Amino acid sequence: MSRRPPLTDSRLAALCAEEARKALGDYEARFDQITRRARERFLARDWRGSYADAAERLHLYSLVLDGLTSRVEDLMAERLRERKIWSATKAVYSSLISQSIRWEVAESFFNSLTRRVFATEGVDQAIEFVDTDFDAPPRTPDAELAKVYAGASLHYLLREVLRRTDVTQIEVEKPGFRLEVAA
Repeated sequence: MSRRPPLTDSRLAALCAEEARKALGDYEARFDQITRRARERFLARDWRGSYADAAERLHLYSLVLDGLTSRVEDLMAERLRERKIWSATKAVYSSLISQSIRWEVAESFFNSLTRRVFATEGVDQAIEFVDTDFDAPPRTPDAELAKVYAGASLHYLLREVLRRTDVTQIEVEKPGFRLEVAA
């Protein structure tokens, strides 16, 4: 059985950066999923469920980072504490998050990973995000932040909102006016 040659530093850095990006995506998706339940929990006065969701959100960060740390430890093996590879990993990761609207969270997430591997006193700008790598938020976000619906009847516009989002029902109630639209 032939043994595979070790990965180059750049390939290892790219693999670790991609693992970090995927873990961040997993964290964000799961966090958003929990958060989307908040409205329904509130309206149903499900305080225990709200409390459980809050606790789940708080523990989620550590849970995702535990899995990521384990995968990175497996990938890097005896090279885990080589700062040269971590510096390259940070550079690759920075390019992977460059168009994210949550780049500040992404940088902090990466720093949390490095802090789990290294017992850094102070900061190490070579392997951590100290001053952001970005001058300003990206111009083209990876998600639509807002959508304006105009130029048609209210009923039609609300139906469009329902059709294009995961919202299933909208109710508008004012004195002398009530409108309910469901998908």
